[in-house]
Amino acid sequence: MTEVAPKLKTKKAAWLIWFFLGMFFGGHRMYLNRMGSGLFVLTVGCFAFITSFLAIGAWVAGGLFIWWIIDAIRLNKMIEVENEYILSGEED
Repeated sequence: MTEVAPKLKTKKAAWLIWFFLGMFFGGHRMYLNRMGSGLFVLTVGCFAFITSFLAIGAWVAGGLFIWWIIDAIRLNKMIEVENEYILSGEED
């Protein structure tokens, strides 16, 4: 149990990453080993930043904001699922 414990994801870290790096960078998703969707959010966030002077940038940022709020609702469950996966020993 002691060799697995450092690998477990903490709720405090996940929530801090969600708050500060979640909306445009997808940091909380990468922290929870959801690399595909985390990189997607990062890419779309960069696109929103680059096109922020156009109307489309605001629409994209609005979509990311909605996704960010939905992730807030689901974050505790995402942490539990990742920790169960780590404890099952199926990790690479």
